[in-house]
Parts: sequence; C-alpha cells; structure tokens
Amino acid sequence: MSWELSYLHTLQDFSNPIIDKIMVLLSMLGNAGVIWILAAVILLISKKYRKTGIQMIAAMLITFIIGNLILKNVIHRPRPYVID
Repeated sequence: MSWELSYLHTLQDFSNPIIDKIMVLLSMLGNAGVIWILAAVILLISKKYRKTGIQMIAAMLITFIIGNLILKNVIHRPRPYVID
C-alpha cells in the first residue's frame, strides 16, 4: 500500500488550475459510462455497424457484471486515498 500512496502523492504534485479543469471535464465524460453507452446506441442505429454496437453493449455488460458485481465485492479493498 505504501507505493500506492507514494504514487498518489506524486500525481497530486502535478496540479495546475487549467489542467485541473480540463481533467474534471474529461473525467465527467466517463461517469456511469454515458459516453460509451451513447457510442453503442449510435452504432446500433446504422445497419453497417449494428454488430459492433451489439458487441460493445455485450462487453460493457460483461465488464459490469465481473468488475462491479463480482470482483469489487470479493476483494472489497479500500482505495488508497481513504487510508491516507
């Protein structure tokens, strides 16, 4: 855990007001996977890319089930910033 805290502190040293605002906006794009769900829906609309859209939705569902419903509950490890 100590290397994780060291890494976290090193990342926090790269703070810059302009970059901080940009990164907040970029991070918000990934909230709840909205951008990926939107991309998959757009792919589903086109007949040419429908198979890719279905594959994308299937991958998101499998990732959600394995990552959020199974692994997070099995490992149940606190995040480094909580310990710090």
